[in-house]
Amino acid sequence: MQTLVSVIVPTYNYARYLSRALDSVLCQRGGDYEIVVVDDGSTDRTAEIVHNYQARRSQKIRYVFQENQGPGAARNHGVGLAAGQYVLFLDGDDALLPEAMDRFRKVLSEGGHFDFVWGGSIRIELDGRVERTPFEPLSTDRAKNFLLYLRKGPGMIYPGTFLIRRAVFDRIQWPETTYIWADVVFYSHLLALYDGIGFLEPVVTIHKRGDSLQHNLDLIRRDRLKTVDLLFDLKVLPAKLMPFREEYLSRTLVSLIKLCYERGRYREALQLSHQAFRTCPRYLLRLKHLRRYRRIVQKLAWQRIVGAHEPPR
Repeated sequence: MQTLVSVIVPTYNYARYLSRALDSVLCQRGGDYEIVVVDDGSTDRTAEIVHNYQARRSQKIRYVFQENQGPGAARNHGVGLAAGQYVLFLDGDDALLPEAMDRFRKVLSEGGHFDFVWGGSIRIELDGRVERTPFEPLSTDRAKNFLLYLRKGPGMIYPGTFLIRRAVFDRIQWPETTYIWADVVFYSHLLALYDGIGFLEPVVTIHKRGDSLQHNLDLIRRDRLKTVDLLFDLKVLPAKLMPFREEYLSRTLVSLIKLCYERGRYREALQLSHQAFRTCPRYLLRLKHLRRYRRIVQKLAWQRIVGAHEPPR
């Protein structure tokens, strides 16, 4: 049987979650899919777990090890090995829902040429709350889809919800120099350059984790600013979308300023504020931003006066 879907599972020290991800794929109906596990330099029992699965279902699962290079490189490596007409990325700590493949197949069987199919998702938060990701209907205008995602951010799209035509990767790939914001760059380019269709029904469960890199402020600072140039790359993005670079930069800086302020890193918040005023004053000279800037200056002044690490609220 021809392989319709290659499910690529990038994983790094996710041994305690990996069985859940693999079982969620192996329970799907039909025999038209494969699993490609890309081990990004794990030092736990990842290889042992996958090899045990291969012993039982070797025809379905392929395994490759690479030195630790980050999720973007792992996903690109998986695409290079994929035999399917379509690719689906499933993080090693998430799980497909039992009806996922059937829902994707149903859309594909209804005809029309789509470069990607976008399904819904369910999130399980750290406190156990279960939430559905709000559905955002796609426009036939690629620029509108691009801007919608640019303004709503990564919470709008999760890996596991997108079935992507393999040929797309001849033109765009995952960025490999950013760890936690590679999704924003990749999906922005996908929406700007290709046509797709979406549906409301969920296809994946996203499990939020407290040890996620998303909580590492130093990494967030480095990677978020790096995405500006990666995203607005004229070799990839249409020239008509380049004017939105300043808006994206301003939103990025505002978000970083807020994060630094909330975590008591006022000197960094001040430096970022000055960068924001220099590079995109049109977006930053708003009352709420100026009020936060004043509070940052006041916190730093208080620290200098009393020598305290935590000024009063």
